[in-house]
Amino acid sequence: MKQVEEIEEKLEENKKNGKDEKNKEGKTEHQDDKKKNKDVKKKKRDGVDDDMKKKKKEEDAEQKKKDKKKN
Repeated sequence: MKQVEEIEEKLEENKKNGKDEKNKEGKTEHQDDKKKNKDVKKKKRDGVDDDMKKKKKEEDAEQKKKDKKKN
């Protein structure tokens, strides 16, 4: 019974402090982590895209040189 009373007291304190039972702060931290992970993945993907674009440009330049030599 003590545990139930302690939990009820904590809930009342949380409501007074503007927090609800779901612990909104924890939820926003989780959402921030999700956003950070998305940003990191996007940066990695963009980095790969940039590397691929550079590689493609280099290959195109080499191909143009070869084509000019053939003509």
